Amino acid sequence: MKTPIKTKQIFKILNSVKKESSKSFNILIIGEKNAGKKSLIDNLAKNSLAQEGLLSLNIENQRVEYHPEFTEVGKKADIILILLDATKSINRNLKSYYDYSRRKFKKLPLLVLNKIDLNPRVESLLYDIYQIFDVKPSHVYLISARNNINIDQPLIEGLLKGLKEKEIAVSRSLPRFRKTAARLITKRTAQQNGIIGAVTIIPGTDMPILMANQIKMILQISAIYDKDLSMERITEILFTIGSGYTWRALARQLLDFIPGVGWIIKGSVAFTGTHLIGEAAIKYFEKGGILTPNKLREFLENVTKRLKVGRG
Repeated sequence: MKTPIKTKQIFKILNSVKKESSKSFNILIIGEKNAGKKSLIDNLAKNSLAQEGLLSLNIENQRVEYHPEFTEVGKKADIILILLDATKSINRNLKSYYDYSRRKFKKLPLLVLNKIDLNPRVESLLYDIYQIFDVKPSHVYLISARNNINIDQPLIEGLLKGLKEKEIAVSRSLPRFRKTAARLITKRTAQQNGIIGAVTIIPGTDMPILMANQIKMILQISAIYDKDLSMERITEILFTIGSGYTWRALARQLLDFIPGVGWIIKGSVAFTGTHLIGEAAIKYFEKGGILTPNKLREFLENVTKRLKVGRG
């Protein structure tokens, strides 16, 4: 079976993913002594053989200009996390690190309030944080590192969004990040394909782009779970996706029944198909397996059935 994607394009996508996977990263966590930096690092590095890329610095009563180690390490960090202790009043010196990071490093630190389970009156402390740092409530993450509260959602998701193009490298090294990173990539790719499917005028011209995005998504998810795919396996999966494009025919059928809103249908079908392919990959990698063409083909058949049910 012929597919719309050339081998040269597949190699280009594969090399791009390999490059993303090999990037180094630094997550810098700063805060007062006993704020919970070690507990948070241990939590983020759960199931990892090493804590490479996770750094911490103690900040006591010195302002940023009197902490040369921060000015040196901070500029190399990909993202800075300021850890606040919910059992204490807020150290106003930390505001100087927040401002310095924004001004000198052009980085917006994440504000994280730890030990929320130990303070029944955390709301009053939050008001102080909003006033001192001049931030909105949505910019403050409330967690308990020791008791694993709000770590995957929203903290790890916030870290991944801040790390931008290094989400694959981070998740490959830190298993705790994998499922969240894979779902972010799946959602982003599905949204891209949804837009492409909606705006394409000439039938079929969007297929090469949609398939290229889906192949890249599968390779990214595979890399996140540290399961590199061979070129032979990639080609097999490509053929499987190509043969599974029955939902595109289904979308064309739907256009005959609902004239005038075809762009909505095409976009939603491209979004749903891509999203479910991503979820299939996550499901199998989470179980520790390798995504095979047969497994993907089985899931694509389920995708088509679900789309048909939605049509009804």
